[in-house]
Amino acid sequence: MPRKHAEHLAVEDALLGRQGGAEESVVVKLGMWLDNIRKRADKLTEERRADLDRLGMRW
Repeated sequence: MPRKHAEHLAVEDALLGRQGGAEESVVVKLGMWLDNIRKRADKLTEERRADLDRLGMRW
């Protein structure tokens, strides 16, 4: 996944702690997050690494 990849997710106001019931778009910079996790893999706990491995993380 390219570092610039971002996901636009619809989030209900209730999840953001607001009232009204409308939806809002939230941008998650997934490519940047993955790149940072890979660079800092040696600093992750064994449990965190195992969780990511179970999700199919490619190191």
